[in-house]
Amino acid sequence: MRRLKNRPSQSFNDGIVTIRQMRDTAAPGDMENLQPVDLYTLRFEERMVGMQRRYLGL
Repeated sequence: MRRLKNRPSQSFNDGIVTIRQMRDTAAPGDMENLQPVDLYTLRFEERMVGMQRRYLGL
């Protein structure tokens, strides 16, 4: 991963999430056959949020 100038490096080591979309792969006129198709694969890091900030977000 390339590091940008004057910015700290970030490590997202808590997990990987895959965003998927369901697409119909059946021929026209046939019963639908939904199959998952990967759109994005992203890394994430879990963070703690204070109670006040949590309540403001609700």
